[in-house]
Amino acid sequence: MKALSSAGFVMGSKNSNVWRAVLVIWIMLAFELFEGVAEICQKIDDCSCKKSNGKVINLRQIDGGSTPAFKDIKDVATWKAFVYSWNPCTKFDDGDGCKGVLMCQQATNMASTSYPCAAAASSFKVDSDGTTSIIYEKIAFENHERKFEIILKCDESKYPGEIGQVTEVQEYPVSAYSTTLTSKCACDDACHNPAELVSSTGILSIGSILVIVDGIVFTYGGVKAACSSPQPEIQQR
Repeated sequence: MKALSSAGFVMGSKNSNVWRAVLVIWIMLAFELFEGVAEICQKIDDCSCKKSNGKVINLRQIDGGSTPAFKDIKDVATWKAFVYSWNPCTKFDDGDGCKGVLMCQQATNMASTSYPCAAAASSFKVDSDGTTSIIYEKIAFENHERKFEIILKCDESKYPGEIGQVTEVQEYPVSAYSTTLTSKCACDDACHNPAELVSSTGILSIGSILVIVDGIVFTYGGVKAACSSPQPEIQQR
């Protein structure tokens, strides 16, 4: 009996170890599966993306149009004689080097000297904590490559927003730049395209105005035609 009990104990221990191993493997697979379905933000254009949950981050409302929305952005290294200009959506020109860009580096000690840092967003990245970043395509100028990343920090009290100092890291032969935009428009579904904003406030959109105008013209034409048509004569008795 003792031998059988010992054998049963050994078998039970072995089974327990097997189940532990199976549990560990299952947990590892679950983590890998979770990482595989991590949240993404699919690029719509250079300044907006749509998350896997259907929500949208859109910076067009704070775009500066033909001029940069954010100017004179300082470098973390204060000894560097550079400032930066950034426009979220619309490309702009500045100085000799920046033509059709979204991010431009300007030399403060040489008036027209500038270097392009970003001209198009390649993708939007979502970190494990939910923070979204704009990853710009590398851009080459004068035998030197630059790339830029802007971290989008959601803060509903900041509008149009604040942009932090720029950090540069040398990843030879590429200069990697990064900064942070803190803004309401960095939050999910917080900002919309200007046209959508006008419609949502109750002000008539262009399409609605055209429909009304067409209706007025049609009505006016009908009334005018009715008035100008010959009237039947009334015979007097």
